[in-house]
Amino acid sequence: MVPALIAALRDPGIDVRRAAILALENFGGDAKPAVPALIELWRQDPDTGVRNIARDALQLLAPEIAAQAGVKFLQ
Repeated sequence: MVPALIAALRDPGIDVRRAAILALENFGGDAKPAVPALIELWRQDPDTGVRNIARDALQLLAPEIAAQAGVKFLQ
C-alpha cells in the first residue's frame, strides 16, 4: 500500500496528493520510504495546502531527516 501512496504523491490532482499524504501518516514508521517524496512535495508542490500537509506528515514520520533537509516546523 505504501508504494501506491508514494506514486499517488505525483498525481496531478491536488486532492489525490493530499489524500495520499494523510493516508501515509497512518502507516507510521512503515511510511519512511515516502520521506524523500514528501520532502520534494514540501519544496516544490504548487499548492500551499499540499506543502503544509507534507510538512506536517514529515514532522510526524521523520522529523530529524526533514529538519536536515531544511523543513521548518510550526511550534
